[in-house]
Amino acid sequence: MSAPPLSQLLYRSIAVEPLTDTDLVRLLDHARARNQAECLTGLLVHQRGRFVQWLEGPADALQRVWTAIQHDPRHTQVEQLYVPWRRERLFPDWWMQFSTDTDTAAAECVALPLDSLRELRSADADVAAIMQGIALWHQLPPPEDMAAILARGQHDELQALCTRVAEVRPAWRAVGWHVLGPVSRALGDAWQQDRLEGAELGIAQTRLQALLRDVGALQPHAPGEGSERSVVVAPLPGEPDLAGVTFASVALDAAGWRVHCVFPKSVDELVEAVREEPHDVLHLALSDAFRREQRMAELESAIRAVRRAAANPQLQVLVSGRAFIEQPGLAVQVGADGDGLAQGSSSRDLEAMLSWARMRTPSPAESVAQAGLLDRHPERHPERHPERVQPRPERPAAGG
Repeated sequence: MSAPPLSQLLYRSIAVEPLTDTDLVRLLDHARARNQAECLTGLLVHQRGRFVQWLEGPADALQRVWTAIQHDPRHTQVEQLYVPWRRERLFPDWWMQFSTDTDTAAAECVALPLDSLRELRSADADVAAIMQGIALWHQLPPPEDMAAILARGQHDELQALCTRVAEVRPAWRAVGWHVLGPVSRALGDAWQQDRLEGAELGIAQTRLQALLRDVGALQPHAPGEGSERSVVVAPLPGEPDLAGVTFASVALDAAGWRVHCVFPKSVDELVEAVREEPHDVLHLALSDAFRREQRMAELESAIRAVRRAAANPQLQVLVSGRAFIEQPGLAVQVGADGDGLAQGSSSRDLEAMLSWARMRTPSPAESVAQAGLLDRHPERHPERHPERVQPRPERPAAGG
């Protein structure tokens, strides 16, 4: 019998009350016993009452544990973070490794000091991104507060926020996990709930793009001119939210790709962008703030048109946006090769994609995810579940 598919979970939270060393020991003893019983491994980081935890293992076991975590009264502001799917465990030998800034807890908890934990960067790039993301998170206000600063803040508040991000010198994965993704979703939710006006949303999105550009200027830069790797970055025609385009363009440029950023008014203009030159990748961005579910059929049609006309018959098509973060496998369902530059991904993921996706065959994990989506979202496939389709009213996305 084959092993169950591997899944990952990354979340952060804040303790309701200060924890003593004895509290931490008890918490860890319980977590390690639970994880061993469920075949889960992972890492727990505690710093000044804040927790970040990475868990990995069978999907059903992970869901059971995640449900219990969400209902645990000892912590609040429990927020799940996006992580890219991995074939292998990051922490295969750790039922629950622990890192803390409390020296007295280290002996009883068998903890790794935070400084030692950072040394894991050399062993695995994903671990590096997680550790840097934790450092960035500790520097930042909650996403809702950052969204409010971007929407209504004064110049000095905006400058202070940019400085706090820049001081960490975060990798792009960390920026995606802890800035672009959470802040974009917070902005979208605030607008949908009438806590932001359309004009305020537009201002905030523009300021978020500027923040991404400013932080991008601090990244190690390999000039893209002369690079053999060529990518077209574009919004789906008609998409007004351009934060994802900014993020992808700056990240790829910093990684040494030759970036062509275009803003097509129609699918025909998008097709022309890939017809004239044999680019390696097309990155299509939808909103990071809104799900845009009503545009999936349009996106699927555009991808088909691009593939038919592309000068490079092996062009890889990537997509990004809130819908793809929240619905793993949706990228494959609409005909893309993946969400290889989604929030938290890196140019390394694109290199891997270029090496295997030329066969245009989804991985087993993506196929499983796609099959699950067909059951969870019957409205996209009425021919399979005609009895389950319900109309889904959605507030118009004006200004977003």
